[in-house]
Amino acid sequence: MTDAVGQRGCPLAATRSAGRRSSCLPRAASLPGCFEPRGSALRLDAAIGNTVRFTGLAIEDVVPMASTRPAEYVGISTAGKVVAEWDAAACALRIERVTS
Repeated sequence: MTDAVGQRGCPLAATRSAGRRSSCLPRAASLPGCFEPRGSALRLDAAIGNTVRFTGLAIEDVVPMASTRPAEYVGISTAGKVVAEWDAAACALRIERVTS
């Protein structure tokens, strides 16, 4: 689970979200002229890679911490399955496909 907003992964530009114009910064999205972030622009796969890289935790421990555990905490059941490849040298999770 993440607080990422619709602009996550977008180019540095103004976009529309919920009918309102908003700006996408490198790590956050905000309303024009406002420097307070509306939410994260960090993708969950990148957040997982950062957690492994900066904490030294194993990928097998980090993935549930970012997915099933928070979902269970707020009462959300699994919606599907993510098939991904882990590149340990780059600390990068590459999403191959998502199934429901």
